[in-house]
Amino acid sequence: MYQLICTSQATIPFTQEQLTDLLKRAQHRNERVGITGVLLYNDDQFVLVLEGSVEAVGELYGKLRRDVRHHSLTRLASGRIEERRFGDWGMSFYAVEPAQLAQVRGYFAPEHLALHYQDLQTPDELLLQLIEGFMRDPNVRV
Repeated sequence: MYQLICTSQATIPFTQEQLTDLLKRAQHRNERVGITGVLLYNDDQFVLVLEGSVEAVGELYGKLRRDVRHHSLTRLASGRIEERRFGDWGMSFYAVEPAQLAQVRGYFAPEHLALHYQDLQTPDELLLQLIEGFMRDPNVRV
């Protein structure tokens, strides 16, 4: 089992209808290939957690890199995991507050990007706890 956490910037603002359509398509596609995870969005920023086989997650990440609906795709953490963290979530979407996404974007100091992202072998527990906390927040909208 493999997990990848990434962030990106939308090229244009997404409406609620577009986000719902995006999620429905992702749920259908990801279910077929065994990927689970969560998508956070606000202020044209995405944070995405993907879990599945190395091959399935790698293939989806490659598609995300070519997707023109967003740019500045940045891998925050990736690595092998013993079990799914978001297995019960299928592929869920949460609209979070800008300050919450700023916490994720600012999680790593920019001067350390080149040192950590390329060879990070395990998912970052504190980052995952931060994302899970958003999902339990009663003020976060689905």
